[in-house]
Formats: sequence, C-alpha cells, structure tokens
Amino acid sequence: MLLTLVHSIAYSASFFDSVDSIGGASPPPVYKAFYDITINFDELQDAPETLTFNLPNGINTTVNLTDFAARQGYRYFDEDEDPPGTPLFWIPEGTPHEEIGYKWAGSNSDYDVLITVYKGILTGIITGNDFRYAMERVTNGNYMMYELDYEFFPPTDDLERTNIKLVEKSINQQNQNETFTSNLKTFDLNRSNQILGSNTTVVDVLIVWTEDARVLAGGAAGNPNDTSDIEALMVASIDHANTAMSNSVMNTRLTKFHTAKYNGFVYSGDFGTDLENLVENVPIQNLRNQVGADTVVAIIGNDFDEFAACGVANVQTALGCSTVAIPGCAPGAAFEEFSYSITTQFCSIWDDTFTHELGHNMGANHVQDELMTSWASGVINNGYPDAFGHRVGGFKSIMSISGDTTARRLNFSNPNVQVNGSNTGILNSAYNARVIDQLTPAMSNFNTRPDIIFINGFE
Repeated sequence: MLLTLVHSIAYSASFFDSVDSIGGASPPPVYKAFYDITINFDELQDAPETLTFNLPNGINTTVNLTDFAARQGYRYFDEDEDPPGTPLFWIPEGTPHEEIGYKWAGSNSDYDVLITVYKGILTGIITGNDFRYAMERVTNGNYMMYELDYEFFPPTDDLERTNIKLVEKSINQQNQNETFTSNLKTFDLNRSNQILGSNTTVVDVLIVWTEDARVLAGGAAGNPNDTSDIEALMVASIDHANTAMSNSVMNTRLTKFHTAKYNGFVYSGDFGTDLENLVENVPIQNLRNQVGADTVVAIIGNDFDEFAACGVANVQTALGCSTVAIPGCAPGAAFEEFSYSITTQFCSIWDDTFTHELGHNMGANHVQDELMTSWASGVINNGYPDAFGHRVGGFKSIMSISGDTTARRLNFSNPNVQVNGSNTGILNSAYNARVIDQLTPAMSNFNTRPDIIFINGFE
C-alpha cells in the first residue's frame, strides 16, 4: 500500500515507501490491524500542498494542506539577505534528519490528517468517522501504523465517577514530600511561520510527565535524559489541540508550553484522587507560577487497573467543577487554581484525550445526552446552555464519549462548521467552540508570563 504526496501539479511522490501487514487484532485488542511502514521524509518536509492516501482498508482520498508549520532545522526568508524569489522557508542542505521538525495538517469533507515531526520523530493520525490510523516510531527508528479499535479502549473519562470514592471511603493521598519536578524546558510554537490574528487568545500550558510515560513513549529505560520521544508526544498533543481549534474556527490557540518531569508520582487507585493530588501538589504549583502557565496537564503511564480511564479534568462550566462540588470552583478567575487535567500516554493523541481534557478545563462538556441529567442541568443553570459536544449520524466531536466503533473528528462543536455535510454543533445547545472562546480570555490571564529566555526546547 502506498500513501502518495502531491506538492503541486508538477510532481507527486510516495509518502509511505512501504506498508506491510503484520497482524490482526490480538494482541492487543485496541488495534484492529497493524503495519510496518517506511516513510519518505524528504518529500513530506517540503510542505506538499496535498496528500493522496491509498490506505489498507481500500480508502483512496486526497487531503488538502490547511496548515504547515516549519520549526527546527528550517531557515526563513530574510529580505535583507536573500534574493527575490527565495522560498519562504527551506532546510539548508546537509541538515541532519534528527534536527528537523514541522507540522503538516490537512482535511477534506471526509478525513482529517495531522502529522507532527519533532527532532525527526514522526507522530501522526489519519481519521474519518469510521476509522482512525495512528503512526508512531517504535524500536530502532522503525515506524508502525495501527488501525485503532475504540471498542476496547478505556473510557475517555467518567465525569460521574470522579471524586465519588472520596465520599465513599478514604483514599490515600500522595506524600508531597516525595514529589518534585525536574528537566524543565520551554517550547514556543509561534516561532514557526504562523501569524496570530489580533483577536487570538493565547493560553500557556505546563505539561508534567512521569517516568513511566517517558519510557512508554519510546524513551530508553534507565536513561532519564532520553526525552525526545515524550517531547515529540507533547508537541504532537499541542498540535492536536490547535488543529481542533482551527478546524472549529476558534480564536483560542496554544503557542507556548513548558515541560517538566513529575518525579514521585504514585497511583492512588482512583483517578479523581490522582487529579486532586495534582491540583494540590505544591512543587507543581510553584513551577506553574515560575513559568507563568495558565493551565497544567500531567501525562502519566498506562496502568488502567490503577487509573481506570484515559484521562480526567475539572470542568470549568459545571456546578462546582465536578460531580462532588469543589468549594470555590467556578468559571472565570475563580477557576485558576483548579485548571488541571491528567491524560495517559497511550490516549493522549490516539483517543484525543489531551485535547478532550483541556477542553473540559476551558469549559467544554460532553454531549448532553451522555451526561447525568443533574450534571447537564447544572451546566445550563450555571449560565452555559450551549457548553456541550455534538454527535450526529457518524460524526462525533472531540467532546463526545459514546459510540465505541466511531472515531472522533478534530472538531469542537460549532453549528457554523460542517463535516461530511453535517453541522458539527447546534445553535444554543451544542457550541463548545463559542464557550471556550468566551472563557479563555480570562484563562489566558490566570498567570503572568515572566520574561525568561530558556536554552532548551525551541527557544
């Protein structure tokens, strides 16, 4: 099977040099099938205007480029140094592959494609209503592509269960004396060739990651400094969120994020308690204030026996922000100290969990009929009658959680945007894009951005 790139009418090239079937669904059952792939990076890094996919399931479709962000390894046009006709950006000859990074995002009426390359490491998804392929680097620099089977995924989150056990019985809290942060880096994605509009709201994020998440992402066990793969996952997760916001015609963007290792994290056995431990963690609070982050995301390992969901978050527009009301938690400035979420490494992109949980922090809820009546009524009575996701036919927005056989599309609900001929939201009842854009201006001022120059990351 080949995936063909077309840069212009002048030429086309193969993206996948090869796609070789390896096996079926078991093990593990979260994959319907998986493939060994060889990628032609030389063509992809030149920002082709279209990608034509010939996929193993028989789909043949052409996807148009909607956004290309040139990052590490690229040189930008300088009118003082470069002659007229010089490209806007290019990679100088001889630049090593591992020093190159970029984003290629595209879509058509049927499919979304998002490919992120960081330090030469590619992470990507190809998704429609009925399927999703995921691409990632595995051992020895080889790549695999998986056809995901959402019927066997853990639940994205379970708002109704969050904090329930705190009422039923005592859950062990984490000993904060044993936790600390390290490996601080900052990444500024706005140094690419994008220009933000005057009405863009920028939210800064602190992402903390655990050692098991680093290893599961592809880092070498026993080498804590091997962080390229977990960093690639974080860059791709930010790209995922920004692409969903762009597809939803929103003003909110994530341009700068900070990362650090979350040392000493211990599962409590209840994801609501794990979230509470994160919110109350003093070293992480101090680091958040140091870097000026507006919200915090923790990426942890994939122990679904101890953490029985893909993620968890406080919900800004819910009454008390959770099933069991949190004293003092409310929309706007009052939400600052509660703006935290957790996602597992496996689910961050494959299940859209990073973007989904961040959406909760920004005020978005699940589809109304996926929630308890009391929860939905609380959101409405809190003044947000349209703060719900959308599901119609085969379409599911980022915030929908039902329909195990259906993949989400990279969209927040918006009645003014269509996918596959269907509106992605409903006016006055399913318009998460509007609610997020309403709440993020206050959120972007949750913390003060210090004037710090970092030597790591992209800065």
